[in-house]
Amino acid sequence: MALPPLLEAQGLAVSLPDGTPLFELIDVVLHPGLTALVGRNGSGKSTLLRLLAGGQRPDAGSVTVRGRIAYVPQEYRPMPKAQVVDLLGCREVLLALRRIAAGHCDPADFDAVGEAWDLESRLHEVLEDFALDRLDLEQPLGSCSGGELTRLQLAGALLGKPDLLLLDEPTNHLDGPSRHMLLEGLKRFGGGVLMVSHDRTLLEHASRILELSSLGLKAYSGPWARYQQTKEAETTAAEREATRAALQLKQQERQRQAVLERQQRRLGRGKAKRRTANQAKVLLDLAKERSEATVGRLARDHHARVAEAEERKRQAEARLEQVKPIEMALAPLHVPEGRHLLEVRELTFDYGTRPLIHGLSFDLFSPQRLAISGPNGSGKSTLLRLITGVLIPRSGTLNCRVPTGYLDQHLTLLDDAQHALANFRRLSPGLTESDYRTRLAAVRLRREKALCPVGELSGGERLKVALACLLLGPTPPPLLLLDEPTNHQDLESIAALEQALSAYAGALLVVSHDGHFLEHIGVEEHLSLGT
Repeated sequence: MALPPLLEAQGLAVSLPDGTPLFELIDVVLHPGLTALVGRNGSGKSTLLRLLAGGQRPDAGSVTVRGRIAYVPQEYRPMPKAQVVDLLGCREVLLALRRIAAGHCDPADFDAVGEAWDLESRLHEVLEDFALDRLDLEQPLGSCSGGELTRLQLAGALLGKPDLLLLDEPTNHLDGPSRHMLLEGLKRFGGGVLMVSHDRTLLEHASRILELSSLGLKAYSGPWARYQQTKEAETTAAEREATRAALQLKQQERQRQAVLERQQRRLGRGKAKRRTANQAKVLLDLAKERSEATVGRLARDHHARVAEAEERKRQAEARLEQVKPIEMALAPLHVPEGRHLLEVRELTFDYGTRPLIHGLSFDLFSPQRLAISGPNGSGKSTLLRLITGVLIPRSGTLNCRVPTGYLDQHLTLLDDAQHALANFRRLSPGLTESDYRTRLAAVRLRREKALCPVGELSGGERLKVALACLLLGPTPPPLLLLDEPTNHQDLESIAALEQALSAYAGALLVVSHDGHFLEHIGVEEHLSLGT
């Protein structure tokens, strides 16, 4: 007999704050194995994951869970004094184990430990699996890189021995080796996994793919390549049917019009005959009634055929998701080629007693495109913060000679309490109200999304707001500093960003682990840290 599913959700529905439905009548069934959840930014993927994890209540529907769930959100912002042990979620159990080992017999400590007597050995094992064993458990989380925070979240999730893992963009901030560690860990995990991801390598290992769109939730067999083939065949067939239905509708409308015009001409000739005919009035009236009845019957028949053709067209179009393309057209930027934009000499920076950047020197000239590479924790994001003045170096000099646009991993340039329109006005003054709305609409942030507090938008939508504020204003900055700009983005949005940055005339300093993205925006030089 088949085992019951780990999770079963029925009839889930959620609306945006203004009442607009985000999705309706969503059913989800999860068994052991790797399932991917895909869809465009703003389709509700992260919201659906929170509903399944119990972190948000649906407007309608129910969720039934059998077993333990561990949920890893796409964004984690540590509290100021939080330490590594807090993110791993095992502080109290570790303290209890240490007090018991020291000879204390407080029953509360035994209750805290429960069945986790092997916690320390499992902790060592999972930290080693994610190459985190060099971290001190009392180390402040503020000194950890974005990739280290992501790996710590994953390690903490596995420590709880879950039956089902819910992962929202788990490869964000991870370098190549860390992504490989994640994949190997998921292969060893014997439970169920539902992950939101745009990482094509990871998606190739999914045995099942759930696509969330304006048409609802639809299941496909994995891996990613098979899903793409099936999806392309479905879309082609639906487009062909929609085109056929539209042609049939036009044909029916033309036939109806032709028949009506023909009958009207006959009626006209009949009237002329009656004026000159010698027949009795009763016979003439009877002929007129028969002719008019024929016209009415033909009109009704053709109206029914047109209505039937319209319904076929509506049904065919309903199988296609209607999405306006993303457009990111940048304003002209005139920067002389070869202009010296950035000078760095013997730059040194430490996090407490932890050496991070030592004796770094390099120059950046327009229109160079330089990628900062290196393993997680090597100081890539720190270097960008040093260039912008957010951090102060311990020694060395740094001279940035032009205005910069800085997009950090947490999008701190945005005020989450303000809506997208207000953020755009504040960060890129000088446009008309119509221009602001038009440019937000171009990146698919229309109406209610443009007036929704940024903090309530999805990760991908927040990034679109930030990119619009940086790139779509009256004058883009001559130097852009981008820290993992493809995180949270769907593949269509990444393609639009690649196109926009390819047309950008300024210089780029980019932190990214996405080699495909770096190639498409014309990066040819790399500055390696931590090697």
